[in-house]
Amino acid sequence: MRTTTTGVRKRDHLYGDRERGNLAYAGWSRLLDGFASILSASYQLLRPGGIVVITSRPVRRQRDDLIDLPGELLAATQSAGLVPVARTAAMLAAVRDGQVVHRARLGRGGK
Repeated sequence: MRTTTTGVRKRDHLYGDRERGNLAYAGWSRLLDGFASILSASYQLLRPGGIVVITSRPVRRQRDDLIDLPGELLAATQSAGLVPVARTAAMLAAVRDGQVVHRARLGRGGK
């Protein structure tokens, strides 16, 4: 990603090819099931007291359909036998002219 005079230009932002095993292109249910499987396998590899860190954000499946992916992943971690230690939130924002400017787009036509 790089900044240009016309805004931000993204590159290499796709999740690989649409091959069969790529969870990025799976349906929602298969994506969460796959993630739970990955977490279960990870749990077996952790040493006692080990920590798994997951970063995620809410996603839109359609124009106005906001999905709580962090909440879904939290449920998947618990079903895999992991015990949550903390859930934190970070605001996606920029600072322009000394002011915090949010980057959230909520609803139609939001800026």
